[in-house]
Amino acid sequence: MKIGFVGTGHMGGSLAVALGGCGADLYLHNRTRSKAEALAASIGPQAHVATLEEAVGCDYVLLGVKPKDVEALLADPAWGKAQGIIVSMVAGLPLARLQAMLPKAKLVRILPNTPVAVGEGLTLVCFGEGIDSAVQAEFARLMGSTGRLAPISEDKLDAASVLTGSAPAYLDYFVDALIQAGV
Repeated sequence: MKIGFVGTGHMGGSLAVALGGCGADLYLHNRTRSKAEALAASIGPQAHVATLEEAVGCDYVLLGVKPKDVEALLADPAWGKAQGIIVSMVAGLPLARLQAMLPKAKLVRILPNTPVAVGEGLTLVCFGEGIDSAVQAEFARLMGSTGRLAPISEDKLDAASVLTGSAPAYLDYFVDALIQAGV
């Protein structure tokens, strides 16, 4: 199996680290090549720095870029050749809008949190049309090394992400402040 990453920032990088041991080859593409190179070196020989075409040509393509960059990125002709399942972790980008930009694609939308890098994360997931139960099961197995996978309806996804993404960080900050204060 081949997994492509388009965007290797905080979330893309965390997922790449977590999936580094899943037995798949990882193809890392980032607009800043040195970031993809450093990540590939830290993961090991199963991780490769990739062109956009190589990353998009994988069985699963994890899209982890800033929302402002999506339209220009998806206008690249490489996306027209995508045959795999596109897994978007772009904040605030609904499946319907992504489907309008990639009309032939099979889509999944996820919102992971950073503990996925150590296998302790919680990833919210909603599957687009055309993703059957066999693919959902395969995706769940693939994501098993990241922590828990929680299916949720897309209309609740953004609100739930506040609890799963931001709240743990605020709690950590609060506990750290208590420790520093000697409480």
